[in-house]
Amino acid sequence: MRIVLLPGLHGTDDLFAEFVAAAPVDATVDMVSYPTEEPMSYADHVEFARQRLPATGPYVVLGESFSGPVSVLLADSRPIGLCGIILVNTFITSPAWSGLQRLPWERLMARRLTKLTAAHYLTGRRHASHFLEPIREASLRSSPQVKAARLRAVLSVDVREAFKRLGVPVLYLRGSKDRLVRKRSLATVKAVRPGTEVVLLPGPHLVLQVLPHESWRAIRRFAESACSG
Repeated sequence: MRIVLLPGLHGTDDLFAEFVAAAPVDATVDMVSYPTEEPMSYADHVEFARQRLPATGPYVVLGESFSGPVSVLLADSRPIGLCGIILVNTFITSPAWSGLQRLPWERLMARRLTKLTAAHYLTGRRHASHFLEPIREASLRSSPQVKAARLRAVLSVDVREAFKRLGVPVLYLRGSKDRLVRKRSLATVKAVRPGTEVVLLPGPHLVLQVLPHESWRAIRRFAESACSG
């Protein structure tokens, strides 16, 4: 089983450390980190990720949060060897009001993440202390301008048409306690592609990090099925 991991808004592979450490012994895991100083569009992120895909298959691509649309657009280009995609607490259209693009995100993204914010939106109260410093460190790797550009891309994204015509199976992995990406994003996924497989886990937005073993069970079963042909 080979899996390519695409990160959330922070853009680095830092937060995948504990998840990768829990991987099955027969899993090959490739992690992608996006550029930290160059503001990029979704199209730019897709091209950057495409250049880092395995040369041969079979493999699956996992897009966490911000990277869900990247995974969809990659799959729509039908790269050799890709046999499925996994969407984790993510979206195929903007998960919030597009008018929020006008907020001063560069200034807001320069603020230090608090434990309260991490607990509410990302980790849940029980795991906030454990993950707060890794989240802060990962976030600081990308400039406020880069994170602002990613957030504005999220607020204008719409990959429904690409998602509808995908030729590979899709797993949507959702943390039932996610307070950042709401259930309506999953409802849109199911409306566009009713055959999408959905697995619910009792975790927060960072469900891979908080529930790595449970996440791997769902991922392994999907990957083996998707790539068996």
